[in-house]
Amino acid sequence: MGAIFIGGGGGKELTASLDEAYKSSILKSEKPATCLYIPHAMKQERHADAYEWFVDKYDFFNEVTLLKDRDDVIMEYSSIYLGGGFCHVLRDTLQGLGMDRAFFQSFVSSGGNLYGGSAGGVVLGKSLLFSREVMLHPEEFVPLQQDGFNVCSDLSFSPHYIGEDSEKMELERLAVKHGLGIVALGEDSGIIFRDNISYSIVNAEHTLQVGSGEL
Repeated sequence: MGAIFIGGGGGKELTASLDEAYKSSILKSEKPATCLYIPHAMKQERHADAYEWFVDKYDFFNEVTLLKDRDDVIMEYSSIYLGGGFCHVLRDTLQGLGMDRAFFQSFVSSGGNLYGGSAGGVVLGKSLLFSREVMLHPEEFVPLQQDGFNVCSDLSFSPHYIGEDSEKMELERLAVKHGLGIVALGEDSGIIFRDNISYSIVNAEHTLQVGSGEL
C-alpha cells in the first residue's frame, strides 16, 4: 500500500517537511524511483518550465515523465504528482485520459505514492468547492460541476489557508451548507493518508478541520 500526500500549495522552503516525508516514502518503496508529473492545471505553455522546476526540486527520482498523452498513463511509476493551477481544468483533463477514482485507488493500493499540491490536492478530495478559485470567484466557478476524485476518506481540501477569522467562518459555513468535511491547509502544511485508515498532519497548527467527516 502506498500513500497520498496533500499539500497546501507553498514554495520549496514552505513544503520542505511534507516533501521530506514524500521522499522517504519513495525511497523506501520496492518500485524504482520514477514519477509521472502532471502540471496540467496550468496552461500548456508553462508545462516545460514546470517540468524543469519539478526535476530540480525532487531530484531523488531516477526518471520523471511529463504527462503528454494516454500512453504515458499506462506506464508503471512509483509516484504520480499533481501540480497546482486551476483544479477544474486538471480534473477534466485527467478524466479525459481515463484517470478516475478507481484508477487512483488502484495505483495507491498497488504501492504507488500520490502527491497533490494545491489544485492537485483539491481534485483528490471529494469536492472542488473549497479551491482558491471557487472561494475567490464563486460567481464564476460555483456553477461548474464540483466533484473531485474522492480518494481521501470523503474529505475535501482548501489550500493556501492563512487562518483569518473571516476565512475560518466562511469555511465553517460552507461545511454546514454542503454537509462536507473540509481540511484547510496552510502553505507550509499537509496531510498524509496511509492504508486508507491512518493519517498524519504536517504543521497541524496551520490547518483547520471543519464539518462532517472531521479527522
